[in-house]
Order: sequence, then structure tokens, then C-alpha cells
Amino acid sequence: MIAFNYEHGEKMLKYGQEVLLESEATSGTLNEAEYLEELEYNLYMAREKGIDYALKEYGADAVLFPMDGSTIGSKAGYPSVTVPTAFTKEGEPVGITFTGSAFSEPLLIRLAYAYEQATRVRRAPELRINAGEKIHTTS
Repeated sequence: MIAFNYEHGEKMLKYGQEVLLESEATSGTLNEAEYLEELEYNLYMAREKGIDYALKEYGADAVLFPMDGSTIGSKAGYPSVTVPTAFTKEGEPVGITFTGSAFSEPLLIRLAYAYEQATRVRRAPELRINAGEKIHTTS
């Protein structure tokens, strides 16, 4: 991927590729001390000082994030579900994300479903095949 990006620099290197280069410089075994320290720190901050703290402090079942707030959930190793709450002028969905603690998937699915039923914002996607031919799906 690094070589491909350099070969197609005009299109591919708009934002650089520092993360790829830094990743390539590691052993790839995920056992470097720096990686393990960062992993432990991220888990602690995302779980104990993040999601778990918020749920306990406010007596909540889930945390609601605007847009795609799944980053903290993924750092904690916790489940998240994102549902549309609006659409841009171009028709792209804008969502909200429900995140819970470990093994809270059934609750998150119920919350997402209840939100979708209450708001009726969700639209069935349009799938495109063969040079733009649209296929309409049902909800």
C-alpha cells in the first residue's frame, strides 16, 4: 500500500501516509512495549474513566454520541450501533451512535430499533449496479 500510494501520489497522498510508515517500522507482532502501554492506557481511559464511569455516574444504560462516536467504544472493546438521524443535501446519512458496556448488544439493538421506530428517519438504501442503474430496496 505504501508503494502504491507513492506511485499514485497525486490522488493517494492528499493527507500523507505517516500512520502506514510508522506501522511498517514496527515488528507487526503487537508485543512492543510502547504498543502494550498505549493499549493498556486506552482500555483504562475508555472503560474505567470513560464509558463505565459515565454509565455508573449517571445511572444510564448506554451513552449517546453524535455522528459516529464509535471510537471510544472500539477502544474499550465495547459494542456500538449507529442509526441515521438526518440526511445531508447529497442524501448521505448523518447518524447517532449508542454505545454500551461489554455484552450490551441486545440492549443497544433495542435502543436503536426504538429510535428508528420513533423517528422514522431511516430510508432504505439505493444500491447501484451496472453504470449507475439503481435498485430500490425495501425497509
